[in-house]
Amino acid sequence: MNRFRFRLLFAAIGLWALPRMVRSGMAVRAFRTIDQRSGLFAPHGARLYARFAPLILGGLHDRVARDVVSLAVRHPEPIIVDLGSGPGALALTIAQRVPAARVVGVDPAAAMRELAAARAAASSLANVSFVAGHAEEVPLADSGVDVVVSTLSMHHWPDPASAFAEIARILRPDGEARIYDARFAAYSASELRTFAVRAGLDPAAIKRQVLPGRLVRPYVLVTLRVAGLARDVQATAPVSVRVPAPEPQGITVPSGAEDGESQERNGR
Repeated sequence: MNRFRFRLLFAAIGLWALPRMVRSGMAVRAFRTIDQRSGLFAPHGARLYARFAPLILGGLHDRVARDVVSLAVRHPEPIIVDLGSGPGALALTIAQRVPAARVVGVDPAAAMRELAAARAAASSLANVSFVAGHAEEVPLADSGVDVVVSTLSMHHWPDPASAFAEIARILRPDGEARIYDARFAAYSASELRTFAVRAGLDPAAIKRQVLPGRLVRPYVLVTLRVAGLARDVQATAPVSVRVPAPEPQGITVPSGAEDGESQERNGR
């Protein structure tokens, strides 16, 4: 009987505490921390993620690809970066739809990059490559990218302010970043304003909106436009990268980065 009462009391406390944790943001912060440290999707679950993600996220990837294409066609030979590219499904779709583009997938997990590179080789696409990197340390030169895209990766970033600073650094003056994330785990508008200030950006440059849906609205879109911004971002020294086709002007990636190992801090 005492054991039953204890369980009943424990359940009552849980039911009382859970809504308050959700409203205060404690549950979301706990989820982000566990997700960032566990490596559930990368490196440990890379192959499982690659197998089931298209079934679950196919609709989102198609929508994102259409959005990116609509931005990319404004440039004659666009440079597109997929930040947190995972097994490469989105990057490959974009490369297929925009043959004139150079698409660079950036991911910290070697297992994810290997899967993506194998898929690229099987598809015979010469305008896409995958390199080691983090959202906070993107191995590309300043002001050389037209479009940055990221899907379901932002809540993995351990230092979002540094990540936004990096995105602003690599974007051309007329470039744009579109960052899609799960609504329940995404950063709030007030958190994004704080990150912008820490990154040396005008908070007005970062916008957040909940994407429309048929029955539910599970995703948010965060956009960053650098046009007209007075940047106070600490630029990093450009480095060079080997890619399968001649490099377009304004973008370089580090030699051997496609095979290099990096500390896996922010995965899927």
